[in-house]
Amino acid sequence: MSFFRTNSETLRQLEFTELLHRISDMTVTVKGRQRILDSEILLAPDQIATSMAQVFESWKMIKEVGPFVQESWKDLTGVDSSWTIQGKVIPIEHLLVLKNLSESHDQVYRRISEYQASYPALFILLNGLMPITGLIKAFRRVFDDLGEVSDSASADLAEIRREIRRIQARITTRSQQMLDSFSKEKVLGGQQLTIRNGRLVLPVLAEHKRKIKGFIHDISGSGQTVFIEPQELVDLNNDLQEHRSEEKKEIHRILSVLSEDVRHYASELKQIESILVSLDQIHARAGFLLDFTIMIPGLSAKPEWNLCRAVHPLLFLSRKEKGLKTIPLDLQLGNEGEQFIIISGPNAGGKSVAMKTAGLLQLMVQSGMPVPAAEGSVFPVMTGVFSVIGDSQSISDDLSSFSGHIRAIREVLVSADLDGTLVLVDEICSGTDPVEGQALAIELIETFIRRNFYGIVTSHFPGLKSFAHDHPGLKNGSMVFDTERLVPTYEFRKGIPGSSFALELAGRMQLDDHLIRQARERLGPVNAGIEKLNFELESRLNDLNQKTIELEKAISEARKQETRFSEASRDFRNKEKELKNSLKNQLQNELESLRRQIFHQLEELKKERHIDFVKAEKTLTLEVEKREKLLPPTENQPAIQVKPGEKVRVKSTSRNGEVISADDQSAVVLVGNFKLKIPLADLEKAGKEAPKNLQPTSSPVDFTVDTASEIHLLGLTVHEALDRLDFYLSKAYYHKLPSVRVVHGKGTGALRKAVQQHLSKLDYVDSFQLGEWFEGSTGVTVVKFRK
Repeated sequence: MSFFRTNSETLRQLEFTELLHRISDMTVTVKGRQRILDSEILLAPDQIATSMAQVFESWKMIKEVGPFVQESWKDLTGVDSSWTIQGKVIPIEHLLVLKNLSESHDQVYRRISEYQASYPALFILLNGLMPITGLIKAFRRVFDDLGEVSDSASADLAEIRREIRRIQARITTRSQQMLDSFSKEKVLGGQQLTIRNGRLVLPVLAEHKRKIKGFIHDISGSGQTVFIEPQELVDLNNDLQEHRSEEKKEIHRILSVLSEDVRHYASELKQIESILVSLDQIHARAGFLLDFTIMIPGLSAKPEWNLCRAVHPLLFLSRKEKGLKTIPLDLQLGNEGEQFIIISGPNAGGKSVAMKTAGLLQLMVQSGMPVPAAEGSVFPVMTGVFSVIGDSQSISDDLSSFSGHIRAIREVLVSADLDGTLVLVDEICSGTDPVEGQALAIELIETFIRRNFYGIVTSHFPGLKSFAHDHPGLKNGSMVFDTERLVPTYEFRKGIPGSSFALELAGRMQLDDHLIRQARERLGPVNAGIEKLNFELESRLNDLNQKTIELEKAISEARKQETRFSEASRDFRNKEKELKNSLKNQLQNELESLRRQIFHQLEELKKERHIDFVKAEKTLTLEVEKREKLLPPTENQPAIQVKPGEKVRVKSTSRNGEVISADDQSAVVLVGNFKLKIPLADLEKAGKEAPKNLQPTSSPVDFTVDTASEIHLLGLTVHEALDRLDFYLSKAYYHKLPSVRVVHGKGTGALRKAVQQHLSKLDYVDSFQLGEWFEGSTGVTVVKFRK
């Protein structure tokens, strides 16, 4: 069976051990703490993904809803395993632990179930095990909130305790009376009752002991005070002790029954403990990460890393306590086919931190934890992680720094798998002759590559930089250095080696200028030229980066300006449209109001015989037409193009019809039994084409002009009158007149009868009736339209 390969020194160097101790301090159960400290580093991608999802959902739930683990949680640590043996009465302290276990499960089950849609991975952890409500009720019946056996545990216990309290009250009352009485006689050695051998006694002066009949329980050390239980209290105390004995027997019986109930759920209680311990350790991991913005990184099937704005969590917290910021790390490894990155640059520039960040986050991922990084971060699943960081000098083992360093590297070569191991070596082969150390470093890196290891190596060796430049399995890298201020920026840059800037930093530390110039001359023209070239290259790269940043800012600002202009333009168009629509609605409302006024005024005018209401109607109609001209044209709603046979909807009346013919401005539409001429702007498509075998049987009604509120049919035949009436009613209904008058005359009544029969067949006619005497009586029919 394969397992993850590493060693304790690597876990210490990468601060994974310290990380686990910090997380374990946030657990509430003993087993939860131990599970954190014994965290397994996983190899199966599905296990890693599941664990990360659980921790991430826990992190989200704590932030969004609140903690779901309580400080009061307990596991079965300290509970004798014999609690499962049949017939054994479980001690009260162990029953209380089991009570806590079942109640904690009930609480967390309800809380997570309430939000299971938001946190499904956490809900799955509950394993479908419902709370043991029956057992919880039994526990709460037996124990009160303080963990004492409650009076409600049984009716017999309640009765026994009532009697005990009654006897105690009698003892207290009589004792106080006796104390007061004997105090007056000055036979007591004190003014308070006391307890001896579990009995209430009086402190009596030795010379007066025979004045009080009773049982002597004790004598003071001086012999001057005798503790006597008065005979009168002996009987009461004996009665009390008998009831105490009965109480103990009843409690034993109650606990025996409860113990059997508990054993019935032994399997479930053990499973509950496992669930709570799992939730505890997941909650602790999430709690540690609350100070960070975290994400679930992608798991690459290839040995490729992409760290996006990643931070070392312990370094972040340490600097945060000091009020300092941590520069996030952007680092890629393996994406261009390389197996190792050789990071060079000045001391204290962040080389080791970058390497340790990559190593610690790799261990966090494979222990099932999300990482403090940005979206896009990717990690592979490795078979092992080894690091050689720091001074390995050991006086007790007679090892120099270099010897300890080499021994640590040898352990890596012996312990690591031949494939898929992450190796991190800081200042490889330093601490010895630089020529020999550089040669050994190159050969070690070649060995790492042949064994298919991946990793990061830091070094100051110039030959190693050249070697990395020419080797297909290697890439140079450096930590960016601010050449103007001579300070590190802690930003990683791939593909370009870094300079140590030793002489520049020495000058910054105020070392003598003459000494530094002499040292530079000793470098020789070649080395001095290389150092100068590195310095100039670093400066130009910094300038280029700064200009790139400025350009990106300018582009970003231009895009923001473009967005703001676009939004302002859109807002202006929307406001213009809203204003026009508001004006149009206002004018339409006024127009509709004016139509109603016209109708009512005409009705009133017609009551006055001497008024020329036809002239008045024309005057008012002209006013309506003037108002209609004020209506703004409808924007962004071009008239539709229709053809014969198409189904359309008349927008103003919400009625469907069928196109018979059309031109550029209007269309003849068959609506019900009427052929109406309607403007194209008042039409919209209503459905599929209908059969094209319909032919118009009469002239269409022209709805492009307004209509009056009265029609005269006098002198027409019935057929002529009904044709004209159809034309007129269609126009009136289209223009939303509430009612109209049909003047057909009295005569023989034939025309009136025909008109009213025709009206009864029209579905848009609400009602009709003969006019009042002032409207023309039986010579007029008043028609009201449906709304």
